[in-house]
Amino acid sequence: MIYNSKLKGYISNLCGKTPVNPSFPIEYRIYPQGSSGMNWHSDTPLYHGKYYEAVLTLENESDSKFNYKYNNQIKTIKTKPNTLVLVKPNTIEHQVTPINQGYRTILKFVIVFNDNKENDNFLLSYNSCPN
Repeated sequence: MIYNSKLKGYISNLCGKTPVNPSFPIEYRIYPQGSSGMNWHSDTPLYHGKYYEAVLTLENESDSKFNYKYNNQIKTIKTKPNTLVLVKPNTIEHQVTPINQGYRTILKFVIVFNDNKENDNFLLSYNSCPN
């Protein structure tokens, strides 16, 4: 359902390459009330070459926000359901603010292309995924 023709068409238009189905699993995350969110970080690359880490907001009944740094300024997105955020690993520093009220659910997944090959971080991250 995630790697459908609509998403692949959007990504192809965005970057000029057609994504392929990755070998890395899709992660479902729940940020409940009281969650500390996620501290400032840049995503660790799992593949060689340029690719995207994607976060699709499913529900957001919270006061939590997605912040990122761009041109030395902090930008904020209040992610609504069906918001898709794409980040190239090892580039944009970002965070998810704590949840004081409500909850937020997301799907986190990768968008890769034929020329992306797994790097050493891939296996470490893959092996830490819950069964």
